[in-house]
Amino acid sequence: MTTETPLNASAPSAWPPHDPATRRTLPTSSTPLDPARVEALTAAGRKVIVGLEMFPWTTTTPLERWTRGELTEQQFLDQAGWYESWSHHWGGYREIFFFANASRAEARDLEALFPTGDRRPWRWDLETGTRAPMPFSGRPDTLVLRLEPLESLLLVFEPVIPRDPGSTGPEESAVSAPRPARPGRDWLPVVAPWEVDLRPAGGTPFHRRFPQLFDLSLAAGDPEVAGFGGIALYRAEFDWTDETRTVLGLGTVHGVSSVRLNGKDLGVRWWGRHLYDATGALARGRNVLEVEVTTTLGNRMRSLKDNPVAKSWSWWFPPISMGLVGPVQLMKPAD
Repeated sequence: MTTETPLNASAPSAWPPHDPATRRTLPTSSTPLDPARVEALTAAGRKVIVGLEMFPWTTTTPLERWTRGELTEQQFLDQAGWYESWSHHWGGYREIFFFANASRAEARDLEALFPTGDRRPWRWDLETGTRAPMPFSGRPDTLVLRLEPLESLLLVFEPVIPRDPGSTGPEESAVSAPRPARPGRDWLPVVAPWEVDLRPAGGTPFHRRFPQLFDLSLAAGDPEVAGFGGIALYRAEFDWTDETRTVLGLGTVHGVSSVRLNGKDLGVRWWGRHLYDATGALARGRNVLEVEVTTTLGNRMRSLKDNPVAKSWSWWFPPISMGLVGPVQLMKPAD
């Protein structure tokens, strides 16, 4: 925001709180400052002070010292009591960019040029809230990005300022949660019959044995399966001997997947490729794989012929693809 003062106004440090005679505020909002207006006021001989929105005038000394380069950014935040006046993070004033791949099937590669100069890019993990430096080669404002299906990316560009060891501001982690495994080109399918426990929402659980994986909505001759919506637990056993293949890929999954391998949880995937790092969970010889898929309920509502509410919501759309379709495969990780 900007504040315009009369020519005979005293210095900011002498201002009493809420004195309308010495402070007259121009229209304030979260919109960017108009440099042309500031220049015009200055050219007319007016004294113009540019301040931070909701920043107490009593803490202008740290602000002035910071703008003169006498304080690091973190020292400024500490001495000005930023987190006492504000509940949101200082990082909200950074250059922030958000990318999303809307495709459910295809990855996207792009080279992006950012108007950020020598500021350094950091990748924020949207699921954990942690962050880590984004690798780059050459200039930090030019990045080569790859987004897997339905993957998003939040980049925040930070100035190159070391953190003050005596800081009292909130600590920021520079270690992010591991990103989903990236597949290599060499893969081996997991071929096995599948035991499947199906737990329909609001219905009675039932069991099926499938010689191979398929879209549950296409179960011709089995209306219970074709009309399924809920949680499906797939179980299969397979042999593992090639220790270079440690990435487990589920192939096509219509729903949210979670995986247990030999009793060890490998995580949850609800976007992108359903890939899991199986390092440490695979055992030489026989392995037991459990994949839980939580589906949407469209087909389940379509199957409830005697439920008028369900019919009113589901009469208009065709069957919706459901379940684990695969192929499930073990892959070598990308280099």
